[in-house]
Amino acid sequence: MMRQLSVVIVNKVLNNQLHDPIGCRTYLGESSIPSSGFGMYSAVNISEGDNIGYDDAFVILIDFPLHNVYRDKENAKKYYNLAQYVWTDGLGFGISNEAHQVSASLAGMGSVANCAPGVKHSDVKLSQLVGYKAPRFSEVEAGASNEFGVMRWKASKNIQQGMELFANYGDSYFKREDRRLDTVPLADDFKYADMISSEFFNSISSPQNKNLSQEVKQKKWRKTINGLPKKVQAALPSNITYLENVVNDGSALFALLPDVIRTPEWLEKHGLCMDNIIPRPSKLQYGGIGAFSSRFLTKNSLIAPIPLMIMERSHLIMYEQKLIDFKLPEFKNKVMTHQLLLNYCFGHRDSSLLFLPYSSNVLFINHSSQKTNAKLRWSKHKLHKSTWLDLPPKELLKKSSGLIIELIATQDINVGDEIYLDYGKDWEEAWNTHLSKWKQSPQKQKGTIKMVENYDNYYAEDDVVPTILEQKILSYPKNIQTACVLNNSLERHKNGKTKLKFFWGGSEDNASLFPCDILERNLSNTKFVARFWPFVVHNIPRSAVKFISRVYSSNQSNKNAFRHSISIPDDMIPSRWKDSL
Repeated sequence: MMRQLSVVIVNKVLNNQLHDPIGCRTYLGESSIPSSGFGMYSAVNISEGDNIGYDDAFVILIDFPLHNVYRDKENAKKYYNLAQYVWTDGLGFGISNEAHQVSASLAGMGSVANCAPGVKHSDVKLSQLVGYKAPRFSEVEAGASNEFGVMRWKASKNIQQGMELFANYGDSYFKREDRRLDTVPLADDFKYADMISSEFFNSISSPQNKNLSQEVKQKKWRKTINGLPKKVQAALPSNITYLENVVNDGSALFALLPDVIRTPEWLEKHGLCMDNIIPRPSKLQYGGIGAFSSRFLTKNSLIAPIPLMIMERSHLIMYEQKLIDFKLPEFKNKVMTHQLLLNYCFGHRDSSLLFLPYSSNVLFINHSSQKTNAKLRWSKHKLHKSTWLDLPPKELLKKSSGLIIELIATQDINVGDEIYLDYGKDWEEAWNTHLSKWKQSPQKQKGTIKMVENYDNYYAEDDVVPTILEQKILSYPKNIQTACVLNNSLERHKNGKTKLKFFWGGSEDNASLFPCDILERNLSNTKFVARFWPFVVHNIPRSAVKFISRVYSSNQSNKNAFRHSISIPDDMIPSRWKDSL
């Protein structure tokens, strides 16, 4: 009763935040970057520091390369589709301790938005949704959905109405061997180009040069750019007529003009609205975070376009493993479970294919066969590659993204109503089986699991963190371990040799959290000595010592957690995809 009451209160608060004075704010459309497929556009001006759209979903993958690529190196390329749509840790998620190698699939901005090197106008960080509380390890829905929060995107600079939205993948994304983009300018190249264009423009605008003819200026400009590296040359216009525009807009943005900014009329005609859904705590008993309508939607209208990433079901298999301290785990050939991402994918019992939806907030849509108010259909939009529906799985897997499903309202949906989709009989039967088995043997799911937050708060009271020697008497629960904040600028090598002894210095800014063993502490409990494999760090302040979940001990790593894909309706599955009959 108290849980339901809290949800009602939160719903009332969030209802006050739902308003629609100007209509759709973000659109799916053709990217301004040639041959880049989909893009994401803002239909409104966004000020620096403001949110870009609503909070969005993300799902972490546990040791994805270890379960797949490293096991099957000869066929590593077949995992490329999923690999190019995931983000590695290092974005401040605070989830790197969940496994030896953690990555995350980010929906919305994290997948639909392209990256334009040199154009950075968005930042992302992990946030918590008001009113949502993650289930305990012993609860039936534990590990069946993302429990780490939501992703919040903010504008790092003012974004003009109609501007294509870009996420920052990092230059390393474009330096991979499989991309072969040797002549594509990266962020540093655009910075260099901006400096060159600004200096040259100031030079020809000076009193001694302002009377030079356009022809002479052009010759000087051509001579200047011919002496630059190829990537910098590619970032600059060959015609000096456009130099002032480059100085005003920056070379990175200039390279994308004029299509990088779309008119409202273009967006309405050629785009598909992406912000009809807002996340909030679900009204369903085991719903976690649900999807709610941000505006009134009429029957048969579009709720959301759902672009799909194509992959094979086997790509999400997780195998039994043997844990070895300070080493990568050894994986066996026995299937243990599947990645949590399976729960968010579309699939069919007769097909080996899976399809990951990556539009904004569609991952929050819950199942209900009784309250269904939405359905799926293949899109008729020009961006949807309808001819791919005739391809067999082997050929379709050579593609990446280009298929679009649309989520359609089957009745009028009011502002603030939760949106429900029927996941299909296969899914519902699997869930009911999971529910019955869990109720029959709940004691197997308990054990000594403790919440990390509670444990961190307990030790924060007196600042005493036990050393590994003291833990023989006062041991932590099996899922808890210490972690230390380590500054990324820490010098680890000297004279060509790896240092084994370090002294903690600087601040906690630009730092990451790493598992550590507390070896010693001073008498005042303010400084600690900790071991990070294979080195030891001294003088670590108490504020830099944390408690985290031990690898493979969170809800998501529970091999008994529910796993099943969302069923593609029988009347939507092409016959050529049925390769599992």
